[in-house]
Amino acid sequence: MQQQDPSRPISPFFSSEPWLPIEWYNETCMPQSERRYYQSTPESLRHRLGETVCCLITQVEQDTGHPVVLRYRRPDIHGSYAHITYPQDDDEPHTIFIIPQGLPALDYLVSHECLHALRLFAQPEDERLMAFIGPEQQNQVTRALAPSVWQRCGDLPVPSEEIAAVYHAGIVGQVANFPSDLRIETSLFEGYPDLRPVQEATLRANIAELVLGLHKEVQKVTPPFVFRVQNALNSAYCTFIARLLGDAALAQPYRQAGFGRIGAELADQLWNTRFADYRRDRRDTESWTRKFGIERWFTWMPYRLKG
Repeated sequence: MQQQDPSRPISPFFSSEPWLPIEWYNETCMPQSERRYYQSTPESLRHRLGETVCCLITQVEQDTGHPVVLRYRRPDIHGSYAHITYPQDDDEPHTIFIIPQGLPALDYLVSHECLHALRLFAQPEDERLMAFIGPEQQNQVTRALAPSVWQRCGDLPVPSEEIAAVYHAGIVGQVANFPSDLRIETSLFEGYPDLRPVQEATLRANIAELVLGLHKEVQKVTPPFVFRVQNALNSAYCTFIARLLGDAALAQPYRQAGFGRIGAELADQLWNTRFADYRRDRRDTESWTRKFGIERWFTWMPYRLKG
């Protein structure tokens, strides 16, 4: 895994892998027949957007001084639908990447990413902190997890350290971004009723994917610590969304699997402050890392332009 760039935030549905430029995919991974599709211009996506999300894009551009562009990207191992990267130089845009499978929910996904940008840039510059996995942290955590990966999976076509690194990035993605993501979902649900039907459908699809992680076959091949932490955090996510949508059944699989109490505890912490700002997001993340003993799995790095 490459070193995480602090201008590239980690996110659960909205990715936890460091971002490579779309040109890298085009040159090294993508069949020729697919390249034209993934090289769509920003305008080809912008023309699909409704009035609400266009207003949010305009707000991001005005508040941050950087334009917003949209790009297709290929699906990644974490199954994320969309992801925003922030500019590193004065003349760079914010880029929102969308997988083609996310197009039915395009307005909602882009709106979600716009609110990420607005929350971050609403903070003073020295408080725009983002989760960063440094090489030393990555090495320490992957070395600690690798023996359990090997014990569970045996011989693998890739080194167990690579699998451990995926688990590491995934858990950091959950713990660093769930507070922001869930407060953004609240803002969208309460403030943008025209997006609500697509938002609800997408959230239900997300939860259906998360629940697959409870399957016994998954548990057999997942290190116990990873399984416990991932599903505790997923339980919190599903419990919060169940409250937001008024459907307790969404969190029922986690209650049945024994993750109901911890999920409710973590969700309560967010639900009671669900309209708080980005600073509270970070405090909640830090509280969760202490609870699971993963305080040293990443650090907060200030986001700043290089120029």
